[in-house]
Amino acid sequence: MEEILVKDTDKKTGVHVIIDYFTVTFPFITHTEDYELLIIEDIVGLITNFLGYSKEDVYKEEYAQNRYKHQYTIGNGITLRLIGSEMKNGYKSCMLELKGEGCRDWEFKNPNKSWEEFFEFFLVRLNGNITRVDLTIDDYDGNLINFDWLIGHLQRGEFMSSFNDKKYVIYGNDTDGWSINFGNKGSEQQLVIYEKNKEQIKKKKRCIQDFWLRYEMRFRQAKAYDLVMNILNLKEKSLKEFAMERLYDMLDFKDESNITYHKTNYHRNPTDPIWLAFLDNVKKAKMTRYKIHESTYETYTDFMDPKVSAYVISRLLINSNDIYKTFTDVINVVLDNFDKMDTKKIKRVNKYLRDLKAKEVSRDDIDELRYKLEKEYKQRRELPF
Repeated sequence: MEEILVKDTDKKTGVHVIIDYFTVTFPFITHTEDYELLIIEDIVGLITNFLGYSKEDVYKEEYAQNRYKHQYTIGNGITLRLIGSEMKNGYKSCMLELKGEGCRDWEFKNPNKSWEEFFEFFLVRLNGNITRVDLTIDDYDGNLINFDWLIGHLQRGEFMSSFNDKKYVIYGNDTDGWSINFGNKGSEQQLVIYEKNKEQIKKKKRCIQDFWLRYEMRFRQAKAYDLVMNILNLKEKSLKEFAMERLYDMLDFKDESNITYHKTNYHRNPTDPIWLAFLDNVKKAKMTRYKIHESTYETYTDFMDPKVSAYVISRLLINSNDIYKTFTDVINVVLDNFDKMDTKKIKRVNKYLRDLKAKEVSRDDIDELRYKLEKEYKQRRELPF
């Protein structure tokens, strides 16, 4: 994915495509509260290291938002929340959020990493569920399109959109900047076009751009996952070409001087050549749809195996390398957690067993296993060595 690095002191020119917002949820996998703090430390360390920050860049907030138990700020504009509401897989949730400044900070910290690597880390390594991604087109020149051009075409009805009933909202003023909004916060996709330079000045932020028109495409839930998977499978296509295709799919301005079809067939009229030129003459294309992956036995073991190994090794060291005593201790820990094997956890176990094409278990099977382990533990405790 190509990137153009421009110093803050330089005015930007041309059209740039960036990722400007990202959120992902992922499971907090633990079976005992005894190791909760250890797992928190592992997760914070793992993510901090991948994002290119050090321990000194991490700050634990006094309060956590959105009913999470813990909240950390990493660098600038990156928030990590841990132990929230329960996910569909039965585990408590964690969430990472990168605002615009967080995205830029991550890029600055990781010049040798790509967004593809970023997405793969959270999808594969942490079994994440992408909940929102903003793909943004920034025009710093206005050589072809300005806000008056957009409003004129909209008010004359010279457009087609992928949003219901061609509804849009225009709001703002000449001083603070104008915005056009398609869709809403509850929809899977939303398009907001606004004068970014005026918005920055309104927020009392430094802005040296004379012109800055932003096309902000927001994708949520299934659409966000589709967007990420499409980016991961771009192959020879550039991110800019892909972003222009997404914008063209959302909004198509028509050439009113070349109208042949009306009303029900209006979409068949040719695109305004100025709009098409701004889009780099891309073809209309839909995003490929992907089925959202679910937690599998493989992703579970990828996460848990290193932690189980670390626990067993530590117990071996505590027990002076006594393997027999160590595994007796492990059996005791398992027995202490049988009471927590409720119906939901048994369903999760059976899901993993189906992944492995193995026989599913019932409550009676769990009780029988407990009986065998208790018998084994008792025999081990009664042995004289």
